[in-house]
Amino acid sequence: FFFESGYASFLFQNDHETAQPTTSHDDPDLVMRSAAGLGEFQPPSGSVTPGELQLGKKKQKKENLENFEVTGFEAEGMELARRNHFIYYPRELRLRCYDRGVLSDFPPPVKDDSGIPSWWLLDGGSLVPVLALGLEKGDSLLDVCAAPGGKSLLALLTKLPGKMVCNDFKLARLGQLKRALSIYVPSNAPEADAVILKRKDASNLATWDELNTYDKVIADVPCSTDRLALNQDEGNMYSPQMTNERLNLPQLQTKILM
Repeated sequence: FFFESGYASFLFQNDHETAQPTTSHDDPDLVMRSAAGLGEFQPPSGSVTPGELQLGKKKQKKENLENFEVTGFEAEGMELARRNHFIYYPRELRLRCYDRGVLSDFPPPVKDDSGIPSWWLLDGGSLVPVLALGLEKGDSLLDVCAAPGGKSLLALLTKLPGKMVCNDFKLARLGQLKRALSIYVPSNAPEADAVILKRKDASNLATWDELNTYDKVIADVPCSTDRLALNQDEGNMYSPQMTNERLNLPQLQTKILM
């Protein structure tokens, strides 16, 4: 699919992966999680991660992850707001796609007289959460991990958010986000005034102070980028030099979501 609006169009495709958990009932020392919580768990005297075995490193690269462990009970006792499964399609968005089974590439986007490209290639996974937000006119929106900017731009082009804060911690990614927004949204467009760029570490629970501030929040947390790993041998999450980052990924994701 690709979608069009006043300034740009977007193309996307979707893929899904499902992982099934495995358990063992044969080990007498194995203490299973139950409704009783973590009180039954007996911690080991020590542990060595696969990353330490492979790289011989005792310290994790990200110090702020050392004292935080994912237990699976982070949401225990929390009541999450529920809403009916209804997707509202914003009037300003126009979605386009090839017919089913067509695998042709899209041609390069054509620029208009103002130099604005006619469409942006967008993954289907980026479209669905923006639609699921149920954006309303005047909403205050936070995109926690905004770079490279696809979901931020998609939300902005609905012309619904009254304020949109685009956050990313890495300077390189923040620059990537700024370039994307400046290319596709004219500086004189009303939507440009609604955008605020921020550089804050959303995984640092001690310093993140923006609570109960926004009407809607998008959190596209860092992932294993399987598609990149399939096409690029160096620098992906499954390369040896990224072992610690990959092993720490669940910790990082949980901290951002919390």
